[in-house]
Amino acid sequence: MTDKTHSPDNHDGQLAQGLSPERRRYLWRRLLAYAGRRKYSWAAAITGIVVSTLMLMAVYLLISPLLDTALPRGLNPATRADGLRQATQILLAMVTLTVLGNLINRQSNAFVARLAQAMMVEVRTDYAASLLRQGMSFYRKHEVGALMSIGMNDAEVIGEFFMDELAGLLNYAAQFVFALGAMLYRSLPLSVGSVILTGLIYGLGLRLIVPRTRRLAAAHSRQLGRVNTVLDETLSSVRDIQIFTQQNRLIARWRAELKALGDYLVGARDAAYWNSAVFYTVDGLGQSLIYGLGVVITILGLFNTGFTSGHLASFVGLFSNFTSPIKALGNAAIKVQSMLVAADRVFAVMDTPTEIQQKPGAQDRGRLKGHIRFENVSFSYWTLANFRLRQAKS
Repeated sequence: MTDKTHSPDNHDGQLAQGLSPERRRYLWRRLLAYAGRRKYSWAAAITGIVVSTLMLMAVYLLISPLLDTALPRGLNPATRADGLRQATQILLAMVTLTVLGNLINRQSNAFVARLAQAMMVEVRTDYAASLLRQGMSFYRKHEVGALMSIGMNDAEVIGEFFMDELAGLLNYAAQFVFALGAMLYRSLPLSVGSVILTGLIYGLGLRLIVPRTRRLAAAHSRQLGRVNTVLDETLSSVRDIQIFTQQNRLIARWRAELKALGDYLVGARDAAYWNSAVFYTVDGLGQSLIYGLGVVITILGLFNTGFTSGHLASFVGLFSNFTSPIKALGNAAIKVQSMLVAADRVFAVMDTPTEIQQKPGAQDRGRLKGHIRFENVSFSYWTLANFRLRQAKS
């Protein structure tokens, strides 16, 4: 599985324009193929994350009976004992779900980290194997320092994404689905209004912010690789630089490269801050409207329904769990883009056609045993005419 349109010779220019949808799909297929080598382990880890998220979300459904049933009974002298017993049972259930859910979630995330690390061992091994199959012409075109940076730094970006970000994204995806389902169960009118509000405001913000964020993330990742290459080239030639007194020129170049790197990072952070501002606007407006409209609907008797304080408090908690994954997905655009750019560099090297080809059906003979015998081999020093070796001087 290779993509010959991308190679180490031209992929930087293509990244300047961003990764094409076809290239993105290709990179995801390559990465998922590595993950697929342990598909049952990944399935178990994902199942653990889904189960833990379901347990944690169930806590919000218990708020309503706690406030609307147990509390009124507990305040009534005639049913105080029943109310206290029911409140205790609900509290125990909430604590149990919270503790067990977080423990399962912790174990699942740790399992994901181990699977991601095993995946990166295989990627790096295949990367090293692809380098060993290349001939000398390949190394005349590519700096060894740049190849090392790709194999270590870019591969590390991929590993960190699968170890840290992927587990979070899976948690947020499950949280989003369960929160939406619980909201619909609680109140269809409030759920529809919440989805429309979130979609209009946050959807517009993502449409304006995410494309710019992707471009900046790609540029930052590309510039970071360039900075590492420049530093490696400088350090490998430090003696020549000192001899020819080129320190000031190279320091100026290094400063310019770092400034460009910082500008891309600041731009990406600025977009992320806009994303946060939009999120908090949606979350704040949503909670205010839920409480306000919930009370108005109850007073007017609209939709043939009414809301208790427990219903509204439960719904607000579910709404926050509905919007927070959307914010996380918006922030994840930067990290996904950086990961794909790093993967593009890694696979561009791995997909380079090799000069050393094996015959079909070739077998590894393992460690060879035997002897080497030299025949018709001679050796002598060449001589100089009219040369005499002075004794005691040599």
